[in-house]
Amino acid sequence: MARGPTYDEGKVEQAVLALLYFGSFERPGARCAWKTYDWGITERLFEQGLIDDPRGKSKSVVFTPEGEARAKAACEALFGTSNPSSNGSSPKNQKGKRGGAG
Repeated sequence: MARGPTYDEGKVEQAVLALLYFGSFERPGARCAWKTYDWGITERLFEQGLIDDPRGKSKSVVFTPEGEARAKAACEALFGTSNPSSNGSSPKNQKGKRGGAG
């Protein structure tokens, strides 16, 4: 059975953290971030023909064929692991677990 590419979850987490910070704002006593991506960026991706129109009530966007190809290539270039036999089981098994008792 063919397996898809494996990704370095640490790199993915760092990228998401960076994107959250990119769109962050200051509130008294705290830095906060929206859980969605910057609307200006998604609008520019739409203008480039990489995603369908992001405006509307839907919480998701649809990739165009070119956008999907470019997104996949970017994901593999940024986060791909050099070990194709890696199954990534250890970070995924830790999903949802937090430090401390419980």
